Amino acid sequence: MFYGPIKDSIQQPLTTGEVFSHALLPAFPAGSELLILGLVGTTIVPYNIFLGSGISKGKTIPLMRTGLSISVIIGGMITAAILIAGTSVKAFSSFPELSDSLHEHLGPIGSLALGVGLFAAGFSSAITAPYASSIIASTIFGWEDQRKLRWNWGLVLAIGFIFGISGIRPIPVILTVQALNGLILPLLVALLVFLSNQSTLIPSKYQPGWIFNVVLLLIFGSVLLIGFNQVEKVLLTSGLLSTSHFNWIIGLSAFFVLLLGTLIYRRPA
Repeated sequence: MFYGPIKDSIQQPLTTGEVFSHALLPAFPAGSELLILGLVGTTIVPYNIFLGSGISKGKTIPLMRTGLSISVIIGGMITAAILIAGTSVKAFSSFPELSDSLHEHLGPIGSLALGVGLFAAGFSSAITAPYASSIIASTIFGWEDQRKLRWNWGLVLAIGFIFGISGIRPIPVILTVQALNGLILPLLVALLVFLSNQSTLIPSKYQPGWIFNVVLLLIFGSVLLIGFNQVEKVLLTSGLLSTSHFNWIIGLSAFFVLLLGTLIYRRPA
């Protein structure tokens, strides 16, 4: 049994059919557009691209597609579980408060699942980010020695651990990284879309058709919106901007999508 939003302190059960219906036909509350873009922007980070390219060496394209399909399905199931669990609480300002709310509505399994989930999220990020940095460093500097990779991995992990136990909150650094993510991610997506249409790099049987290219351009446009919104959010937070300019963001995104589409369809036969 799934649970929907709480109304008058009473849990509203959701049927399995309603869960699939809302998954296939999402609804966006009024004024939630920027929040949705921000949530997606904090989930999709550029180092995932570097990590995927690093571990794909020596693999065939069908094998990589299989691995991506499995990981995306598992990730989607985890995200769906988090969203469904989130509908069982009204609001919270701290994790202990969230734990108490889940315990009240779901029983002891609710607070236990929250603890396991938070540990898994932190542990996976603590392992994946240093690993991605070691892959990037080995690619840039041409390292073949595994000891250098382990030292790089351990150094990044140690820096995160030190900040975690010290209680220091490097807010300026976090804001800067968010802005860089907003700038780098669209560039990487555009580069990947462009290169995937180059016959000198990708065999013709693996190149995307026009329908798939349209989907890629839509993804690129979405990433641009996310990126520009992320940069604007940092500028608003830092006081360099006083008001939002979302219409300009939409216009710039549409322009760059058309530009990339022109480059793709002008490729040589």
